[in-house]
Amino acid sequence: MAIFVATEATLFGTMIGTYFYLRFRTVHWPPAGVPEPKVVVPLVLTGVLVSTSVLMQLAFAGARRARLGLVRVSLLAALIVQSGYLAMQLHLYLDDLHSFSPNASAYASIYFTMVGAHHFHVLIGILLNAWLLLRFVGGGRGRLAVPVGARDRHRTQPRHARSIGRRSQYRHAVDPRRLRA
Repeated sequence: MAIFVATEATLFGTMIGTYFYLRFRTVHWPPAGVPEPKVVVPLVLTGVLVSTSVLMQLAFAGARRARLGLVRVSLLAALIVQSGYLAMQLHLYLDDLHSFSPNASAYASIYFTMVGAHHFHVLIGILLNAWLLLRFVGGGRGRLAVPVGARDRHRTQPRHARSIGRRSQYRHAVDPRRLRA
């Protein structure tokens, strides 16, 4: 997981570096033909996305304490919030496509590349959350929701917390990328 996160950080670091390089080489910012960036909505959406890290950490803590109900609720809440975030971001992305074209300038090119890559990573996170949620809802043989005893059918084995822990690490790695310029 560490190598994967390092690779992703390198990819996004290069894109963000390119963005700033273009910014400091251009006298007028944003370049001609590109509307002034909106700040309020993206900042609110960043807060919303970062809140999913809290939900994922809560799911991880629930899995470590073998609390299946907490895991399910936290994963479901994170999935709903992430899906809403992605839907709003896609709406803004399409709106930007109508305002200026990715091939209009180097700025537009790196902007759409960076935002598109971020959206793809959020989609991967949503799919991973959905997979985990399905596994924790399913229960039974070959599933993560394995009862630890006859008396307590609503608990998971603590060793299954690793799956959520890895997913939580991915969430923590993807969220800061949203804090781009």
